[in-house]
Amino acid sequence: MYVFICIGTTEIIGDSLGPMVGSLLEEKYKNNNNIKIYGNMKTPVDFYNVDKIINSIEYKYSNKATKIIVDSALGNKIGSFVLTYEKNINLGEGFFKRKIIKGDICIAAIVGKNHENIVENFLELRSINRQIIRNMAEEIVRAIEI
Repeated sequence: MYVFICIGTTEIIGDSLGPMVGSLLEEKYKNNNNIKIYGNMKTPVDFYNVDKIINSIEYKYSNKATKIIVDSALGNKIGSFVLTYEKNINLGEGFFKRKIIKGDICIAAIVGKNHENIVENFLELRSINRQIIRNMAEEIVRAIEI
């Protein structure tokens, strides 16, 4: 069993990568009962509801599922992807918030530059072209073969 937790909000284009990946995965794996997806364009998993979702997943699947977390990030190598195993993702880091989520596999897509400034980071995420996010989401989904 694979559980995808696709994190982000649809209200800020630069942070919508996770929900976009979730929607694309739902379409790709709609007939696969071994894959569960949390977070999509209609029902996002974001900074504010992620704890509730994670607790629900832990209760429902315990250690019987591989948790794969997908999220956007700010950094220096825009357009790159960071793939880690059995590591944590720090949600809200670009806004100096910190919520640590642990996954078996974590996929972070660097969608914009981290300016080390809350206002500039917010403007960066709001100014990213939707097609860039869409292309990165499609690239992630193409790379996932289960």
